Amino acid sequence: MSSATHSAPTPLSPLAVATPLEQREQRYRCVGALSSGYAHEYNNLLTAIVGSVSVARMDIRPGSPINEYLDSIEQATARMAQLCRQLLEMSGMNAQSSASVALNTLITETVKHLRHAALPASRVAIKIDLAPNVPVANISGSSLRLIVSTLLLDAVSRLPAEGASITLSSRLIDLPEGGSCWRLEIMDNCTVRSDEEAVVRLLAGFVETLRAELCYRDLAQGGAVWQLNMPLESGNASSAAGSATRGGPASKGTIMVVDDDDSLRTLAQYVVERTGYKAVGARDGADAVAKFREDPGAYRLILLDVSMPRMSGEETLAILRTIRAEVPVVLITGHEEESLREGEKTGVLGILHKPFSPDQLRAALIKFAV
Repeated sequence: MSSATHSAPTPLSPLAVATPLEQREQRYRCVGALSSGYAHEYNNLLTAIVGSVSVARMDIRPGSPINEYLDSIEQATARMAQLCRQLLEMSGMNAQSSASVALNTLITETVKHLRHAALPASRVAIKIDLAPNVPVANISGSSLRLIVSTLLLDAVSRLPAEGASITLSSRLIDLPEGGSCWRLEIMDNCTVRSDEEAVVRLLAGFVETLRAELCYRDLAQGGAVWQLNMPLESGNASSAAGSATRGGPASKGTIMVVDDDDSLRTLAQYVVERTGYKAVGARDGADAVAKFREDPGAYRLILLDVSMPRMSGEETLAILRTIRAEVPVVLITGHEEESLREGEKTGVLGILHKPFSPDQLRAALIKFAV
């Protein structure tokens, strides 16, 4: 009986081990992708909630105590909408655009959010000592928020098991050449030194966006401090949101609502009909194209969601334009306008940002469905 001959197994090639920096960057990319997807879904839900509250008010008398509960819902959804914008900015799906930012508020809110996830009070004592009367800065708030979060998490990863403490302090410094600089320091009592080069490289793009400088130094008494120096161009920056222009009653006609979220589409169709138009709903781009082909000239306006499965808003719009070149379109999106590709924005009449209220939708209909 012959014995079976077995060849020696081929040795497996050793897998490359990612450096701590590479592992952190990969985690950020994964979290960014997940955050963007969650924020998109949250915006759809918030739009449905805001719209439902507005519809409910129509059947409630002005003095009813129920209005107080509806006010609370609207305030909560406004706060949630703000958090969604922050998620999109930090995920990279929204452009790092500048806006008026209250620096002290941003720092305290960032610490508050991290407290729930990574800075347990039982383990880390945090002291906040921020300079008063800090002017509002015209900067990318999401860049500063990400820098502060990263530096705090870096400190937490090196803190001792007991007696851990972190101090955040800030002050204004007058520059010799004129103007002022806002200095933020994050000091810890860690016994392990930070991987300074890795952290600086990780945050380089965000620091550059703020035109700031980031440095690290060890303290003689133990521990270390991260220092962020950011120039302030001007004093208080003010911005006022423009109110929607309301015109007279628009002509009757048909408006198509294209969105893959059933609740949002149903709400938008309701508002369209209450404004005096006939509403046609489409559950995605393919459905919109099929219905549009049946009578291209019938539509006064297309309300088109940018992010949809099967066929994106940009792809849908391109096909609609082959059927009717001057098709009137208003885009619906949870992203900032600067984050949209040129192919998505070119030739559209306007952009409706999620979450939007029935009044905002109605104002867009009056303005664009002409």
